[in-house]
Amino acid sequence: MSKLTKDESFLIKLYEQAKDEGDLGLEVNCYSFGKKMVLTERVVKNIVRDLAQANFIKKVDQDTISLTQNGINLAQKFQEGWVF
Repeated sequence: MSKLTKDESFLIKLYEQAKDEGDLGLEVNCYSFGKKMVLTERVVKNIVRDLAQANFIKKVDQDTISLTQNGINLAQKFQEGWVF
């Protein structure tokens, strides 16, 4: 399996956290979440921008994000071992 990009890793980890908490619509602070992944605020800002533009996450407010159905579907495909 190929190495995941930071964007892909961020999306998958967000999905895993939401799934673990039993709420795929879970809203999280993107910067706190990124800090857990050892990402700088600038990197998180870029990831959030890109994932939101691709309709994989939605911005609830300036710092809060949640998965879209497209993001959930993509994360599930990654977990099933799909290679893109």
